[in-house]
Amino acid sequence: MDDFLVALENEKPLLTEKLKDILRQEHDQVIFKFADWLTNFSKVDLKHKTGLVDPHANQSMLLQTQSITSTMRKRSLPTSFDARANWAACSEIIGRIHNQGVCGSCWAFGALSAVDSRLCIATEGIFSGPKAQISRGYATSCTYRWRDGCEGGWPSDVLRFMASTGSPTGGDQGCAPYFGHGAGKQHFSQSEVAPPCPTECMNPGFSRKLQDDRFMVGSDHFLNIQLLNNPQRTLAYQLAREAILSGGPIPALLYADNGFMAYSSGIYTHSCDIDPNHAVTAIGWGRDSWICLNSWGDTWGEGGSFRVGLCVLTHAVIPTMSLAGSSSGYHFPLAGSAETPAGNLNPASTYPDLQPFLEALSSKARTLEGCLCSDACGRKAGEPDRRDWCFVKDPVCQGSNWGFCRYVTSATTETITTTATTVANVTTTGAMTITSPSVFPSTPAWSLISGDCKTDELGCIMSPGYRGASMYESNQQCEFEVLNSSYQMEVLDFQVEADNWDYLLVDDARYSGKKTPHGKMPTKTIQWYSDYSVVSFGWKICPKSVPAPAPSQLSQSEGTKSLGVPLVHKGVCWAVLSLLALF
Repeated sequence: MDDFLVALENEKPLLTEKLKDILRQEHDQVIFKFADWLTNFSKVDLKHKTGLVDPHANQSMLLQTQSITSTMRKRSLPTSFDARANWAACSEIIGRIHNQGVCGSCWAFGALSAVDSRLCIATEGIFSGPKAQISRGYATSCTYRWRDGCEGGWPSDVLRFMASTGSPTGGDQGCAPYFGHGAGKQHFSQSEVAPPCPTECMNPGFSRKLQDDRFMVGSDHFLNIQLLNNPQRTLAYQLAREAILSGGPIPALLYADNGFMAYSSGIYTHSCDIDPNHAVTAIGWGRDSWICLNSWGDTWGEGGSFRVGLCVLTHAVIPTMSLAGSSSGYHFPLAGSAETPAGNLNPASTYPDLQPFLEALSSKARTLEGCLCSDACGRKAGEPDRRDWCFVKDPVCQGSNWGFCRYVTSATTETITTTATTVANVTTTGAMTITSPSVFPSTPAWSLISGDCKTDELGCIMSPGYRGASMYESNQQCEFEVLNSSYQMEVLDFQVEADNWDYLLVDDARYSGKKTPHGKMPTKTIQWYSDYSVVSFGWKICPKSVPAPAPSQLSQSEGTKSLGVPLVHKGVCWAVLSLLALF
């Protein structure tokens, strides 16, 4: 009975006629548009359009934010600032509007809009154009390998992921296009599942391999600053403005309430005392407001952007170092381009205006080092056994405060010798030639023998009507013959009604909902069935060649690795007193 009552509460409309009248009265300087799709918009629907989940929920950012802002120097800043106007060569990148669809991936969009912008600024406009965007789909699928990225996340985790692993380009013309479906104002009753982390570029119009398109950026130097309930809020606002002025847009958080759904224009001041549920990108400010980008498409708000009162942003992610203009971690030129940043362009450096805060932070951290992860490592339910960090609560280390423990692998237990390759970043002027990747079969791996399913030029197979916001229909069937059983199934998208009501039959196994055939090697047939009700966006699966087995031993010239010795991890406890990750 309790579950039924909770479900009933979650399905209540958020915008009743009475609430609409209240919004109009209390915010007479703001324009709202109560579109038809908002009529039955519920709490569940709101969750699908936001997606902020703090994986570090036991932490508080407030204490360290106070220690930073209390050391700030008060200096004069512009009354208003818009990054789009300040960096004209990157105006299109900075102001570009994206659409997360019905996947709860705002955390990836909010972070990567900032990364795109800062990369354009650092490269002096070379990272620009329609192919200059880091893949939102790749980040959503790959940042949290142990769970579905459409269930929510945290922007800081994307920044760490971009520094440690990196991502290929995205968008319609990039290596890994976004998998999301639905416009920002449509299909709110649908929720998506992020596909498995892709291993190859699957855009038919793209001509390079994923590893040759990956961008690894030094985005793991940042502070998470809490603005909500901060006793020195004015100074915290100044720190956020300093960060935008120094290097470009920053990820930010807010609470998206009922009225935010219907926002059209003006400065909307709301929910200044509620924890966040949505991630956005702050690109500037006015006298009493922030200028931000949302990820609900360009038909929402002020062409996809919006303005809110200063108190609306609850948190901000402050980069402490600039991105480098050239790096061996960048794969320039972009596909189809010939421009590459000159060597040593704009080396990464600490922002001088933030230096006093960093010094105060590192001084405090040094006094709290010393506890071992092995002594006090508490993992959360659902997390894998091994990660490179964990939260600890150790009185020796930090009294009653939570600490941050980062694993360090002992250098004496694993030895790897490799031949280094030097990558030089130079300016090029000639045309670029790219060899098309050979991961796809020269002859079809699977052939359609009946039904309305589809195939494309790469040999990928799709459910009937698969495209954008289109859905498959009820009572559909189709069948593929397996022509070559040596190819794995690379699942690019899989939005299918769960519990085998609709399902894909691969050999003798059924797949539906969150269970996908990713990595399976069909040997018999592939069949699709949909029942008489409930439809979704469908699926797209491509054939992937299976890599040759690795040699049992590496020659000395290729590299050596000591085997059979277990890795020993040591831990160092760092004072974050929250999520203020300075590493």
